[in-house]
Amino acid sequence: MKNLNVIFTLILLLFSIACFSQDVVYVDQNASGTNDGSSWENAYLKIEDALIIPNTGKEIWIAKGTYSPSNSSRTGRYHLYRSYKFYGNFAGDETSKNQRIDTIPHIDGSYRTNETIISGDIGTTGINTDNIANFFVIDDGENFIPTVTFDALTIEDGYSNIGTYRGVASAIYSNNAQLVLNNMLFKNNTVISEYSGLGGAVYSNSYAIVKNSIFLNNHVSTIYANTSHIAKGGGYLP
Repeated sequence: MKNLNVIFTLILLLFSIACFSQDVVYVDQNASGTNDGSSWENAYLKIEDALIIPNTGKEIWIAKGTYSPSNSSRTGRYHLYRSYKFYGNFAGDETSKNQRIDTIPHIDGSYRTNETIISGDIGTTGINTDNIANFFVIDDGENFIPTVTFDALTIEDGYSNIGTYRGVASAIYSNNAQLVLNNMLFKNNTVISEYSGLGGAVYSNSYAIVKNSIFLNNHVSTIYANTSHIAKGGGYLP
């Protein structure tokens, strides 16, 4: 009977570990495993690979490095129709989010230890007009999207002037969703709009929580009759 109890306890322990691991999806551009997101060794190489229905509501842990929704198309983006939770600033061997270091963004915009960067600079380096237009679009029409969390990421160098979501929020556009921003750095994002221009970095028309985040050098420029005006810059939140 004692042996059976030990075996049963071990089974429960293994089941608990498996359930926990299923709640986390891993992304590391330097991983060399099976590219299925099941561990750091077998992490997805790209963020977009993690955005599948079975991963809805899960935590997506993203290792240090520079990522982009496209290497060639300015209108490439991460379009979220469901709830996800993105966490950056991992070295790539952690087993807990609490093991991360230096997660609060620096006020001068300098990079943190193990910085996870979402960059729009896919064209000529230093020229922003050929950069990614929109990074994250949270939009499922009239269907409300519950919590979408971004934690300890840098989103930089977007230039929104083309595509379906041109003229609003180059970094994160959130429509009818619950948006949570923790320890985020938004810098050097630009919106060019023919209209009012809302949110150089972030736009939300519903519900948003922002903590320990920095908006640095984000701009909106609106154009009326060939005359340029500066409008709302860092973010437009309810």
